[in-house]
Amino acid sequence: MLSIYPEEALRKWRQLPRSERRAVDDLGKYDVALEPSPPPGGLVLNVFARPLVRVSAGELEIYRNPKAHLSKEPGRDHLWLTRAEWKSLVPAQPETGDRLTVPGSIADRLCRRYLIDLVRIGGEGTPRRPEDVLSSDLVLTVEEVTPARLRLRLEGTPRFVTRGREYGAPQKEGRKDPFQLLGIAEYDRRAAVFTRFDIVALCETGHYGEIGKKLLPLGVAFELSRSETPADRVRPHSYYDNYFGARR
Repeated sequence: MLSIYPEEALRKWRQLPRSERRAVDDLGKYDVALEPSPPPGGLVLNVFARPLVRVSAGELEIYRNPKAHLSKEPGRDHLWLTRAEWKSLVPAQPETGDRLTVPGSIADRLCRRYLIDLVRIGGEGTPRRPEDVLSSDLVLTVEEVTPARLRLRLEGTPRFVTRGREYGAPQKEGRKDPFQLLGIAEYDRRAAVFTRFDIVALCETGHYGEIGKKLLPLGVAFELSRSETPADRVRPHSYYDNYFGARR
């Protein structure tokens, strides 16, 4: 590694002999299994997480700490659903007002793996343990039905136990962290594809600021990805940890 700082690394790179800069290491044969692609016909959501702060009139703003340059960017991840999973979210004969409980495997993945502190400074970044989930029920409500479109509202109040001094919860019983979650999904019935899948989740005590030693709100946002670029197809952070739930 030339440097952890981009500007310094670039300067050192330019000082290297041309032969060294053009040299290519033999990394062996590419193994596709080591870098999986999104499931065929599946759904990909981009995920962003940020610490927030309450300001005047109780409004929320992005929290940025001048002593921590990594606080300038959100934590990022991707959520993958298989074709069978996202199709299970579309009612076969929808009527306005119908309510559908999100299948447990999908709710578990969304809540345990993404309603976490992905922030680079003071973040948790690992899936919550099943025993630390107090509630993960999510409900879809049909808001609008036309021959061309289906509009769904996603709601839930997932609750978790957060443990660990490094997360501001040194007590043995941990800290209870409730989230408020709201989402809107729109489905093109003729093309049989989702055209929108926006979700926001907020926990007032979800982020522990290591520098200020205080709890801050945590916001997590999801948006539908077109998966057109390599960056859009990067595997989820916790993919290798039994991601699709074949075993517990």
